[in-house]
Amino acid sequence: MDLSIAVINWNTSDLLVDCLRSIVEHGQNLEYELTVVDNGSTDADVREISKDFRNFRWKFNQDNTGGCALNEAWDQIRGRHFLFLGPDAQIQPGCLQELVRFLDSHPEAGGVSGQLLNPDGSIQHYCRRLPTLSSVFFCWTRLGNTLDREFVNHHFLHQYKCQDIRLDSIVEVQQPSAACLLIRPELVREKSGPIIDRRFPFYFNDVDLCKRVYDAGYRIFLLPDAKVIHHLGSAFAHKDEGWKLGENHASLLRYLFKHHVIWAWAFYGYSLCETFTSLVLNHIKSFLTSDSEQFERRIQEGHQILSRIAVFFIR
Repeated sequence: MDLSIAVINWNTSDLLVDCLRSIVEHGQNLEYELTVVDNGSTDADVREISKDFRNFRWKFNQDNTGGCALNEAWDQIRGRHFLFLGPDAQIQPGCLQELVRFLDSHPEAGGVSGQLLNPDGSIQHYCRRLPTLSSVFFCWTRLGNTLDREFVNHHFLHQYKCQDIRLDSIVEVQQPSAACLLIRPELVREKSGPIIDRRFPFYFNDVDLCKRVYDAGYRIFLLPDAKVIHHLGSAFAHKDEGWKLGENHASLLRYLFKHHVIWAWAFYGYSLCETFTSLVLNHIKSFLTSDSEQFERRIQEGHQILSRIAVFFIR
């Protein structure tokens, strides 16, 4: 079998239907299997939707387990390659065939991604470099952000977000979006435990996976001819902003302690101090101004971030 595909759905059921239809329409000349895991969606009756796609394997969870739901499909895959596909992604003609063909013909590649497009057809520049000491400081701290902006014109931010890379030709990308990521299963199958580290249910599971591909001695590429329409951010559109910021910071800390433990403690201590200081300042500002709404929002977000990073190791 050429390909095993996994799609995780959570309250994006309207887009899920378009995603599955695009696979059926553009999966010609490939032998593939598809598993859909629904994480307790409440926006539609997903079991009714499943009746229109009876050839696919369906799993229904009561709770939202995030990316860890992929582990439920992992033991049953039979394909030579494994595709992570977001429910908000729509495969375009020739995409799947190009991805499989590239991985088959490039032994140095451990993974490959398609080119993500916005619904209007414009290129969605969503790829990153794997976190380093400099990118974490300049892109994830207020002090670093200020220094990067004022003195080097966002150099480190642009580098982290791969804005120095052209996407109109085949290019190496350390961390493409998991909205469409094809990997060699044997690279992670040899590792102990599940494919998705349970410490990263919502954020950084794709970063951790790409890091493991590189640690195995392989590279990841992006193919401009393998096009995917992607409705960016649909899965977490209804999540509280404070929760998203807090969980994102906590996931970064878990990633650092897993892969860069030498300097992870320093960043942890700095994050606690910076977040606490910002929270105190916003409290003071809210008392000193008549229009305190913006500061109240920042205070709520600050409490979320502080509470999440304070206990980031609990998962």
